[in-house]
Amino acid sequence: MEYNFRAAVNLNLILTLLLLFCPPLFSKEKMSYLLTEYNEGAFRILDAKNSKALAPMGSLLKPFAAWYLLENGADPHNKIFCPINHNKKDPRRCWTPAGHGAVDLEQALIHSCNFYFANVFVAQNLRTYQDWLSLHFQWPKNIPMLKSENAYGFDLKSGLPPAQILKMYAALIEESKRGNPYASRVTQNLEHICQGTFKEACDELRTSRDFSFILGKTGTNESGQRPFGAALYFVEYIPTKMKILLLAYERGRTGSQVAKDAQEILKEYAKQDKKRRNNRR
Repeated sequence: MEYNFRAAVNLNLILTLLLLFCPPLFSKEKMSYLLTEYNEGAFRILDAKNSKALAPMGSLLKPFAAWYLLENGADPHNKIFCPINHNKKDPRRCWTPAGHGAVDLEQALIHSCNFYFANVFVAQNLRTYQDWLSLHFQWPKNIPMLKSENAYGFDLKSGLPPAQILKMYAALIEESKRGNPYASRVTQNLEHICQGTFKEACDELRTSRDFSFILGKTGTNESGQRPFGAALYFVEYIPTKMKILLLAYERGRTGSQVAKDAQEILKEYAKQDKKRRNNRR
Protein backbone atom coordinates (compact mmCIF):
# COMPACT_ATOMS: atom_id res chain seq x y z
CA MET A 1 0.00 0.00 0.00
CA GLU A 2 2.86 2.33 0.81
CA TYR A 3 4.34 1.77 -2.67
CA ASN A 4 1.01 2.42 -4.41
CA PHE A 5 0.50 5.63 -2.42
CA ARG A 6 3.91 6.95 -3.40
CA ALA A 7 3.36 6.00 -7.03
CA ALA A 8 0.07 7.90 -7.05
CA VAL A 9 1.73 10.96 -5.51
CA ASN A 10 4.54 10.84 -8.08
CA LEU A 11 2.06 10.43 -10.94
CA ASN A 12 0.06 13.42 -9.72
CA LEU A 13 3.25 15.45 -9.52
CA ILE A 14 4.22 14.49 -13.06
CA LEU A 15 0.76 15.35 -14.40
CA THR A 16 0.85 18.71 -12.63
CA LEU A 17 4.26 19.52 -14.13
CA LEU A 18 3.08 18.50 -17.59
CA LEU A 19 0.04 20.76 -17.34
CA LEU A 20 2.20 23.65 -16.16
CA PHE A 21 4.93 23.37 -18.76
CA CYS A 22 3.19 21.58 -21.65
CA PRO A 23 -0.30 23.07 -21.95
CA PRO A 24 -2.67 21.47 -24.45
CA LEU A 25 -2.84 22.93 -27.95
CA PHE A 26 -6.50 23.69 -27.38
CA SER A 27 -8.45 24.11 -24.21
CA LYS A 28 -12.00 25.37 -24.27
CA GLU A 29 -11.51 26.31 -20.63
CA LYS A 30 -8.68 28.67 -21.62
CA MET A 31 -10.54 30.44 -24.38
CA SER A 32 -13.13 33.13 -23.68
CA TYR A 33 -16.11 33.22 -26.00
CA LEU A 34 -19.69 34.30 -26.58
CA LEU A 35 -21.76 32.06 -28.83
CA THR A 36 -25.13 33.48 -29.90
CA GLU A 37 -28.10 32.79 -32.11
CA TYR A 38 -28.50 35.76 -34.43
CA ASN A 39 -31.86 36.84 -35.84
CA GLU A 40 -32.34 40.25 -37.50
CA GLY A 41 -30.00 42.04 -35.13
CA ALA A 42 -31.23 40.27 -31.98
CA PHE A 43 -29.19 37.78 -29.95
CA ARG A 44 -29.87 34.72 -27.86
CA ILE A 45 -26.92 33.35 -25.92
CA LEU A 46 -26.26 29.69 -26.72
CA ASP A 47 -23.06 29.27 -24.75
CA ALA A 48 -20.42 31.46 -23.10
CA LYS A 49 -17.15 31.17 -21.24
CA ASN A 50 -15.58 34.02 -19.27
CA SER A 51 -17.52 36.38 -21.53
CA LYS A 52 -17.40 39.21 -18.98
CA ALA A 53 -13.70 39.61 -19.73
CA LEU A 54 -12.96 42.41 -22.20
CA ALA A 55 -12.13 41.24 -25.71
CA PRO A 56 -9.28 42.71 -27.75
CA MET A 57 -10.60 44.82 -30.60
CA GLY A 58 -7.50 44.81 -32.78
CA SER A 59 -8.24 44.29 -36.46
CA LEU A 60 -11.88 43.48 -35.69
CA LEU A 61 -12.24 47.27 -36.03
CA LYS A 62 -10.98 47.32 -39.64
CA PRO A 63 -14.38 46.61 -41.26
CA PHE A 64 -15.77 49.70 -39.50
CA ALA A 65 -12.75 51.76 -40.49
CA ALA A 66 -13.42 50.63 -44.08
CA TRP A 67 -17.11 51.55 -43.79
CA TYR A 68 -16.16 55.03 -42.55
CA LEU A 69 -13.67 55.54 -45.38
CA LEU A 70 -16.20 54.48 -48.03
CA GLU A 71 -18.91 56.68 -46.55
CA ASN A 72 -16.51 59.61 -46.71
CA GLY A 73 -15.60 59.23 -50.35
CA ALA A 74 -12.58 56.90 -50.33
CA ASP A 75 -11.94 55.08 -53.61
CA PRO A 76 -11.88 51.35 -52.76
CA HIS A 77 -9.78 50.65 -55.86
CA ASN A 78 -6.87 52.88 -54.87
CA LYS A 79 -3.86 50.78 -53.96
CA ILE A 80 -1.20 51.28 -51.31
CA PHE A 81 2.05 49.32 -51.39
CA CYS A 82 2.66 47.45 -48.13
CA PRO A 83 6.46 46.94 -48.09
CA ILE A 84 8.83 44.45 -46.53
CA ASN A 85 9.74 45.82 -43.09
CA HIS A 86 11.64 44.01 -40.36
CA ASN A 87 11.86 47.05 -38.06
CA LYS A 88 9.68 46.04 -35.11
CA LYS A 89 9.77 49.59 -33.71
CA ASP A 90 8.18 51.12 -36.80
CA PRO A 91 4.61 52.05 -35.66
CA ARG A 92 3.24 51.60 -39.18
CA ARG A 93 4.92 48.25 -39.82
CA CYS A 94 2.46 45.60 -40.97
CA TRP A 95 1.85 42.51 -38.86
CA THR A 96 3.73 40.44 -41.42
CA PRO A 97 7.35 41.54 -42.00
CA ALA A 98 7.07 40.23 -45.58
CA GLY A 99 4.46 42.89 -46.39
CA HIS A 100 1.39 42.45 -48.56
CA GLY A 101 2.54 44.28 -51.67
CA ALA A 102 0.05 46.50 -53.50
CA VAL A 103 -3.39 46.21 -51.86
CA ASP A 104 -6.73 47.93 -52.35
CA LEU A 105 -9.46 48.18 -49.71
CA GLU A 106 -10.83 44.68 -50.34
CA GLN A 107 -7.41 43.05 -50.15
CA ALA A 108 -6.53 45.12 -47.07
CA LEU A 109 -9.59 43.66 -45.30
CA ILE A 110 -9.01 40.09 -46.50
CA HIS A 111 -5.35 40.09 -45.47
CA SER A 112 -5.86 42.47 -42.53
CA CYS A 113 -3.19 44.90 -43.77
CA ASN A 114 -2.15 47.29 -41.00
CA PHE A 115 0.01 49.38 -43.32
CA TYR A 116 -2.92 50.18 -45.62
CA PHE A 117 -5.20 51.47 -42.88
CA ALA A 118 -2.47 53.30 -40.96
CA ASN A 119 -1.46 55.21 -44.08
CA VAL A 120 -5.00 56.01 -45.20
CA PHE A 121 -5.94 57.36 -41.77
CA VAL A 122 -2.94 59.71 -41.62
CA ALA A 123 -5.04 62.04 -43.78
CA GLN A 124 -8.25 61.55 -41.76
CA ASN A 125 -9.58 63.55 -38.83
CA LEU A 126 -9.48 60.97 -36.05
CA ARG A 127 -11.83 62.96 -33.83
CA THR A 128 -14.45 62.93 -36.57
CA TYR A 129 -13.91 59.19 -37.00
CA GLN A 130 -14.34 58.60 -33.26
CA ASP A 131 -17.53 60.68 -33.26
CA TRP A 132 -18.83 58.53 -36.12
CA LEU A 133 -18.07 55.35 -34.16
CA SER A 134 -19.76 56.81 -31.08
CA LEU A 135 -22.88 57.81 -33.03
CA HIS A 136 -23.37 54.48 -34.81
CA PHE A 137 -21.84 51.95 -32.42
CA GLN A 138 -21.72 53.57 -28.95
CA TRP A 139 -17.92 53.66 -29.06
CA PRO A 140 -16.66 54.31 -25.48
CA LYS A 141 -15.42 57.83 -24.76
CA ASN A 142 -12.58 56.44 -22.67
CA ILE A 143 -11.02 54.72 -25.72
CA PRO A 144 -9.80 57.69 -27.77
CA MET A 145 -8.45 57.70 -31.31
CA LEU A 146 -5.11 59.47 -30.86
CA LYS A 147 -3.04 58.13 -33.76
CA SER A 148 -3.63 56.50 -37.12
CA GLU A 149 -2.88 53.01 -35.76
CA ASN A 150 -5.79 53.36 -33.31
CA ALA A 151 -8.17 53.72 -36.26
CA TYR A 152 -7.85 50.04 -37.15
CA GLY A 153 -7.83 48.81 -33.54
CA PHE A 154 -4.11 48.71 -32.74
CA ASP A 155 -2.70 49.99 -29.43
CA LEU A 156 -6.07 51.03 -28.02
CA LYS A 157 -6.36 51.91 -24.36
CA SER A 158 -8.71 49.04 -23.61
CA GLY A 159 -10.65 46.13 -25.01
CA LEU A 160 -14.45 46.03 -25.33
CA PRO A 161 -17.16 43.79 -23.88
CA PRO A 162 -17.71 40.93 -26.36
CA ALA A 163 -21.43 41.69 -26.54
CA GLN A 164 -20.66 45.21 -27.79
CA ILE A 165 -18.40 43.86 -30.53
CA LEU A 166 -21.16 41.46 -31.61
CA LYS A 167 -23.62 44.36 -31.69
CA MET A 168 -21.27 46.30 -33.95
CA TYR A 169 -21.12 43.39 -36.37
CA ALA A 170 -24.88 42.93 -36.14
CA ALA A 171 -25.31 46.55 -37.22
CA LEU A 172 -22.94 45.99 -40.13
CA ILE A 173 -24.80 42.85 -41.23
CA GLU A 174 -28.24 44.46 -40.92
CA GLU A 175 -27.22 47.60 -42.81
CA SER A 176 -25.79 45.41 -45.54
CA LYS A 177 -29.10 43.49 -45.77
CA ARG A 178 -30.97 46.80 -46.02
CA GLY A 179 -28.89 47.74 -49.04
CA ASN A 180 -26.49 50.26 -47.53
CA PRO A 181 -23.84 50.36 -50.30
CA TYR A 182 -20.90 50.95 -47.93
CA ALA A 183 -21.86 48.22 -45.47
CA SER A 184 -22.62 45.87 -48.37
CA ARG A 185 -19.19 46.35 -49.87
CA VAL A 186 -17.56 45.62 -46.51
CA THR A 187 -19.55 42.41 -45.88
CA GLN A 188 -18.85 41.24 -49.44
CA ASN A 189 -15.14 41.68 -48.73
CA LEU A 190 -15.43 39.75 -45.45
CA GLU A 191 -17.12 36.88 -47.30
CA HIS A 192 -13.78 36.38 -49.11
CA ILE A 193 -11.65 36.33 -45.96
CA CYS A 194 -11.01 32.61 -46.49
CA GLN A 195 -8.37 33.82 -48.96
CA GLY A 196 -6.59 35.63 -46.12
CA THR A 197 -6.38 35.42 -42.35
CA PHE A 198 -9.22 32.86 -42.10
CA LYS A 199 -7.66 30.44 -44.61
CA GLU A 200 -6.73 27.63 -42.19
CA ALA A 201 -10.02 27.94 -40.33
CA CYS A 202 -12.00 27.86 -43.58
CA ASP A 203 -10.06 24.86 -44.89
CA GLU A 204 -11.15 22.92 -41.82
CA LEU A 205 -14.71 24.25 -41.82
CA ARG A 206 -15.27 23.06 -45.39
CA THR A 207 -15.28 19.48 -44.09
CA SER A 208 -18.12 20.25 -41.67
CA ARG A 209 -21.63 19.01 -42.37
CA ASP A 210 -23.03 21.20 -39.62
CA PHE A 211 -21.84 24.71 -40.46
CA SER A 212 -21.72 26.91 -43.53
CA PHE A 213 -19.36 29.91 -43.44
CA ILE A 214 -20.86 33.34 -44.23
CA LEU A 215 -18.18 35.81 -43.18
CA GLY A 216 -15.54 36.38 -40.52
CA LYS A 217 -12.74 38.56 -39.23
CA THR A 218 -9.66 38.08 -37.09
CA GLY A 219 -7.88 40.53 -34.82
CA THR A 220 -4.67 40.45 -32.80
CA ASN A 221 -3.40 42.82 -30.14
CA GLU A 222 -0.26 42.64 -28.04
CA SER A 223 -0.55 41.95 -24.33
CA GLY A 224 2.73 41.96 -22.43
CA GLN A 225 4.68 41.24 -25.64
CA ARG A 226 2.42 38.27 -26.31
CA PRO A 227 -0.39 38.10 -28.87
CA PHE A 228 -3.97 38.45 -27.72
CA GLY A 229 -6.09 37.14 -30.55
CA ALA A 230 -9.78 37.27 -31.39
CA ALA A 231 -11.96 35.79 -34.12
CA LEU A 232 -15.48 36.67 -35.24
CA TYR A 233 -17.55 33.97 -36.97
CA PHE A 234 -20.86 34.46 -38.76
CA VAL A 235 -22.10 31.02 -39.85
CA GLU A 236 -25.26 29.08 -40.61
CA TYR A 237 -26.02 26.00 -38.55
CA ILE A 238 -27.16 23.71 -41.37
CA PRO A 239 -29.50 21.30 -39.46
CA THR A 240 -31.81 24.15 -38.35
CA LYS A 241 -30.78 27.00 -40.74
CA MET A 242 -30.07 29.08 -37.64
CA LYS A 243 -27.56 31.93 -37.99
CA ILE A 244 -24.79 32.05 -35.40
CA LEU A 245 -22.45 34.85 -34.34
CA LEU A 246 -19.44 33.73 -32.33
CA LEU A 247 -16.71 35.86 -30.80
CA ALA A 248 -13.76 33.94 -29.34
CA TYR A 249 -10.58 35.38 -27.84
CA GLU A 250 -7.50 34.06 -26.07
CA ARG A 251 -4.18 35.38 -24.76
CA GLY A 252 -1.05 33.88 -26.25
CA ARG A 253 -2.73 33.12 -29.60
CA THR A 254 -3.04 35.15 -32.79
CA GLY A 255 -6.42 35.88 -34.33
CA SER A 256 -5.84 33.28 -37.06
CA GLN A 257 -4.98 30.65 -34.44
CA VAL A 258 -8.07 31.52 -32.41
CA ALA A 259 -10.21 31.26 -35.55
CA LYS A 260 -8.97 27.71 -36.10
CA ASP A 261 -9.26 26.68 -32.45
CA ALA A 262 -12.74 28.20 -32.06
CA GLN A 263 -14.21 25.54 -34.30
CA GLU A 264 -14.13 23.25 -31.27
CA ILE A 265 -16.78 25.55 -29.76
CA LEU A 266 -18.97 25.14 -32.84
CA LYS A 267 -18.43 21.38 -32.89
CA GLU A 268 -19.36 21.11 -29.23
CA TYR A 269 -22.54 23.11 -29.82
CA ALA A 270 -23.52 20.84 -32.73
CA LYS A 271 -22.82 17.74 -30.62
CA GLN A 272 -24.98 18.95 -27.72
CA ASP A 273 -27.76 20.14 -30.03
CA LYS A 274 -27.96 16.72 -31.70
CA LYS A 275 -28.28 15.10 -28.29
CA ARG A 276 -31.11 17.47 -27.36
CA ARG A 277 -32.97 16.85 -30.59
CA ASN A 278 -32.55 13.08 -30.29
CA ASN A 279 -33.91 13.16 -26.73
CA ARG A 280 -37.08 14.87 -27.97
CA ARG A 281 -37.87 12.02 -30.32
